[in-house]
Amino acid sequence: MNKLQEQSLQAKDARYLTDIIDEGNAKTQEMIGELLSRSNQSDAKTPMLSFGGVALNRNFYNLFIIGGEKFGSGNFTIAKDRALVTGIEPDVKKQFFSLRDDSVVEQILSLPSLFMSENVDFMRSRPGQKALLGRVTDLTIEPNDIKISFEADMQIFQQSITDISHSLGIIGNPGCSELNNTHWTIKNIDLIKVLTDTGLLALPTHAMERR
Repeated sequence: MNKLQEQSLQAKDARYLTDIIDEGNAKTQEMIGELLSRSNQSDAKTPMLSFGGVALNRNFYNLFIIGGEKFGSGNFTIAKDRALVTGIEPDVKKQFFSLRDDSVVEQILSLPSLFMSENVDFMRSRPGQKALLGRVTDLTIEPNDIKISFEADMQIFQQSITDISHSLGIIGNPGCSELNNTHWTIKNIDLIKVLTDTGLLALPTHAMERR
């Protein structure tokens, strides 16, 4: 092969490589995006978890304390003046308070949630009283109330939640606790981690996937 033929072949190879890059650019970008997504997930402090096919945001959790509520109908209401006003950190309140913002509602629907009736006194629940673990599926703003729709498959003895209330960011004092007052709040705590670390929740291979 002479010098001219060699240069011609090199030029042809260069054009061929350019064509491959151009044709595969979109796919390459897609692959890079997928790799970055995997990297972000592996670097995250809390692993992804899903409930009912919805990926949960484990950085926060919803806490609903509703006096006398049995949570048997799949929905309940809470007065607006009891929603996201007590037991909530100012920065968390600022992030979630705009309930007419669809993006905020979407975030709320992605949070694991505890649904509980009020305790009978500061440190004790009723014998056999159960809390529910699940998630909010919808919320509707009404004139004076907020209607909460939810799904939950897991029951936990409420006294067990009371016993670890400090780890869950639930505020109490010698006379009263959040568990004695009807309200809805959001805590900046990984509920799933606390429940697993304390032995109240064991995660199977496909954790909390609805069958």
